[in-house]
Amino acid sequence: MLTPFSGGNKIDYESLLTFIRWLEEGGADGLFAVCQSSEMFALSVDERVELAGFVKENSNLDVIASGHVDKSFEEQLETMYRIADTGVDAVVLLSNAFTQEGENDDILIENLDRFLSAFKTDTPLGMYECPQPYKRLLSDRVLEYLLSSGRFIFLKDTSCDISTISRRLDMMKGANFGLYNAHAGTLIESLKLGGTGYSGVHSNFSIKLMSYLCRHFADSEKASEAAEILARIDTFQRNNLYPICAKEMLKYRGIFKTIETRTKDTNLFEEKNRSETEFLLKNLLEFETRLKL
Repeated sequence: MLTPFSGGNKIDYESLLTFIRWLEEGGADGLFAVCQSSEMFALSVDERVELAGFVKENSNLDVIASGHVDKSFEEQLETMYRIADTGVDAVVLLSNAFTQEGENDDILIENLDRFLSAFKTDTPLGMYECPQPYKRLLSDRVLEYLLSSGRFIFLKDTSCDISTISRRLDMMKGANFGLYNAHAGTLIESLKLGGTGYSGVHSNFSIKLMSYLCRHFADSEKASEAAEILARIDTFQRNNLYPICAKEMLKYRGIFKTIETRTKDTNLFEEKNRSETEFLLKNLLEFETRLKL
């Protein structure tokens, strides 16, 4: 999920509620609040907790949330306790939050052990290979640790590599553990291999498209048509200052009031970017109308 801000750079909860309804009505099965797209690194602890609680309180879907971007172990632990206390359906840990870049798996597992021993809650856990501040992909050894712990129920995979995804899915067979692919380019193949679903930025452009694709991935004709426009979204968001471009599209849709963000300079979003946003939205609306989504 994105976080809408008002002109005063405060969280715009009115727009957030409209956004929740748009995602629900578009076919989302769950909501990931307090993630990188939510600009969690630019939110205070209180804002992260309040954001998670608001989404959970105002949606009938499962809601998951992360947010332990604090510096110390004690601060991270306190934050995740507060997030869990909002009643979210799962708390999401970041794979890069337990080591410095370059440290080995022994250190990661040791620090995860320490965290799990201290985090005494029945709230299910997920793991997210968050790209910021650096991407730490899970090794097979660490994934096996998560599976054997009995506390984790899913991975948000950002490997962007179908061979890695395939190997991970083989390891997960028989376990109460799902793989949610964040990479649109490998999504269809990952679903065919048994992946659980999609969790990524493209849902913020057209939740109807992503929902449609996840439900019709086995139909080659329908999947091919959806994948074609999905590729256009992928190129677009990479070249147009995400998350600003997604907020601009949601503004055109009447969901957000502003494109304010704390992570990018909105002054860099120029007329060319707005024109490309309008063009892509036109394509998406035509696709959604044609398929009666």
